[in-house]
Amino acid sequence: MKYIEQWLAANAPRILNESLEDYKYGMSFLPLAEVLWWVEDHKQDETEPVPLKKAATAVNPQNILNPLWLKLGFDGSHTWLMVDLDPSKLGTYGQVIFVDEEYETAFLVANSVRGLLATFAQDLKMGLYQLNCDAALDSNDFLEADARIDLINWYNAERWQHAAEQ
Repeated sequence: MKYIEQWLAANAPRILNESLEDYKYGMSFLPLAEVLWWVEDHKQDETEPVPLKKAATAVNPQNILNPLWLKLGFDGSHTWLMVDLDPSKLGTYGQVIFVDEEYETAFLVANSVRGLLATFAQDLKMGLYQLNCDAALDSNDFLEADARIDLINWYNAERWQHAAEQ
């Protein structure tokens, strides 16, 4: 993960020093206090489960509001990165999943948070991220993902297009 820190220091120091929570896949990472609040708030949740329309085989499709999916990152609209503590029998405890509430779809992004960061470092090395030039004008630096790996637009991105079918 040292490479991520070095790359940000050289290419996006403001993100490294001021807003580290806002760079992966166009999502903001949630502070731990907010994640813990969400877990406590939903621990006793008795709402009717809402099954997913599409889910990768590693993902338990029974409830899009699964209280054992820890919210890691959010795009500000309808998509989430989550740490999955309730995977299907084919999944891995602690895997990172992407959930699109609008499409009622969920799929595997990485087998772990460590795996997510390793992929991010590899993508940086391959030049698949760049600092958004316009964002710096309003002091809101963020990285843009290459269209081939853009998780927010997963249905058009080469990397994610068929992820929900796996």
